[in-house]
Amino acid sequence: LKYFHYFSTYAVNQLIHGRILENELIESNSSFFDQYAKSKNNAEHLVRKLSPKHISTIIHRPGIIVGDSQTGIRDKDDGPYYFFNFIQQTKKLGPATKKIKFLPLPVQDDSLMPVLPVDILIEWSSQIILSPKDRQLSCYHLIPKNVIRTKDFLQLAIDLLGSPLKIICVP
Repeated sequence: LKYFHYFSTYAVNQLIHGRILENELIESNSSFFDQYAKSKNNAEHLVRKLSPKHISTIIHRPGIIVGDSQTGIRDKDDGPYYFFNFIQQTKKLGPATKKIKFLPLPVQDDSLMPVLPVDILIEWSSQIILSPKDRQLSCYHLIPKNVIRTKDFLQLAIDLLGSPLKIICVP
């Protein structure tokens, strides 16, 4: 075995504000917002600690994986799709909801939503796997160069789904 590839998540450092370097990894005893990120952080610490020195370890940290960029096909409804389903359900509630103008969400105004279509993830990961670097540890953030703010992404989704609601960020 010459290379070991581990798929983590960009969220392993969710508590860092601002620029996050690929070689950074916050302490596993930090207070995470969710168990998924905490479990991936713990696992990445183990991978870094237990990887044999003679094997090159390559960590892939994808953003929020969504459907295919060309077809939209996806194999599960999670991540942003929960929000899409929620908006669709509110439209079914009828005339009473027309009085509601705003949707308060627990989102920082400047937080980013690094959505990554699955076909792009496969393309990027394939390039990394087929042309690995011979070094002890490599870590790659697999997120789009131009990332949309979470607030803007959610508002765009609301608008495209035909809902009149406006997002209010509640940190």
